[in-house]
Amino acid sequence: MENLKKILIFALGIVMAFGLTPAFAASPSGTNTVTTNVGQSVSLVVSGNAVFGGSGSPLQADDAVSGAQPINISSTSNVPINVSVSATDFGVGNGTGNMPISALQWTNSTPSTPTVPMTTSGTPATALTNMGVPTPNGVNPSQNVNLDMQVPFGTLANAYNTVVTWTATPT
Repeated sequence: MENLKKILIFALGIVMAFGLTPAFAASPSGTNTVTTNVGQSVSLVVSGNAVFGGSGSPLQADDAVSGAQPINISSTSNVPINVSVSATDFGVGNGTGNMPISALQWTNSTPSTPTVPMTTSGTPATALTNMGVPTPNGVNPSQNVNLDMQVPFGTLANAYNTVVTWTATPT
């Protein structure tokens, strides 16, 4: 019996000396749960400026519709959006002026809509409806909206300017 104890102690010593101790191995992988909540992000990018009567060729107060100036609206939202449009009343460069804001008009080019007179910032009109979200490869949906100018008879000669505001809201 005494010899058996010695042999067991000797065997255990050899096993420990060679690093062959018994191991209680853990699994080579593990799992856990991740939960997140992504909020709405409503935003858009507007590109393009409208210049009517530029290059020394002013528009005439003849109630004719000028050529369209495309404004590109691109959604960078993560939810579908509607886009409304409004403008401030025309400011005058020098002296006095009387151009109504309704002389500036917009048309949604896709799908084609009738020409709509611009309204003041207190009463925005819906220009684009239900723009989608970017595609998985990061392409943002975009549309062109054309701005036209129709200078009414009797408008005083002057330089006029305004700021057009495009506003995105979730659908």
